[in-house]
Amino acid sequence: AVVSTQSGPCVEYLLQNNVLCLLQQYALKDTPAGLRKLILSFFEQLVQKLQISVIPHVNVHKPLQNMILVCGGGKYPLSEINFLTSIISKFHQNPSLVSLFMNETKLKNGKSHFELRLVDALISLS
Repeated sequence: AVVSTQSGPCVEYLLQNNVLCLLQQYALKDTPAGLRKLILSFFEQLVQKLQISVIPHVNVHKPLQNMILVCGGGKYPLSEINFLTSIISKFHQNPSLVSLFMNETKLKNGKSHFELRLVDALISLS
C-alpha cells in the first residue's frame, strides 16, 4: 500500500512497517508502567498533525480504533481524554471519518447495530 509522497517519508515508514499497530500492542500491556500514557500522548500528537487523507489508511485507523478500546476508566484519564478529543477534532474537520470508527454488530433478527466506541470510552471517563 503506497501512500502519496505528500505524506512524507516518516509517515510512509509508519504505515509500511505497522509501527502504529506495534505501539498499540505495547500500550495495551502498559509495561513498563506508564508506557501507555506516553503512547496515548504520541497518538494524540500524531492525530493532530496527520493529514485527513492519511487517516482512512488501514494501518492508521485500525490502530486508532484499538487505542480507543484501551481508553475508559484507566490509570491515565487525562491522556485518554486528550487522545479521544484529538480524534473528535478530526471528525469535526471531516465528518465522513466517523464511518471508519463505527462498529457494526449483526443482531439475531438480522438487523445491524452500530456503535461508536469512542463515545463509550468518553462516557466511562466522566
